[in-house]
Amino acid sequence: MNVISVAALCIMASIICKVLEKDNKEISMLIGIFVAGYIFMMVIISFSDISDTIDTLFSKTSISDEYIEILFKSVGISYITQLGCDCCRDSGENAMCTGVELFGKVTILLISLPIYSAVISLIEELLN
Repeated sequence: MNVISVAALCIMASIICKVLEKDNKEISMLIGIFVAGYIFMMVIISFSDISDTIDTLFSKTSISDEYIEILFKSVGISYITQLGCDCCRDSGENAMCTGVELFGKVTILLISLPIYSAVISLIEELLN
């Protein structure tokens, strides 16, 4: 699915949501969530090609596979967090959106702790 198809799908879904919003807000919101989920699944499907290319590039360097895994997890968490936050915001739940954002940021911080440890170790080596 190319960018034009995704944009057309979103525009059509937005028009349908606006028409249905007056009479049936729940269905309007479900259509929005369904379209966002469908696009997210399309991104996941195309992510395997991106992943293979990045793996090939990183295999030529001496970067640990653990760090590459952290990078991919962080990107995935940020996309999922953004999707969840947008769904909460669209339904008028801004407090929940803030909670989702905070949890996503803390999760990324927690999974990236090994990188911080490696940087501190490198700095200690350079100072000694």
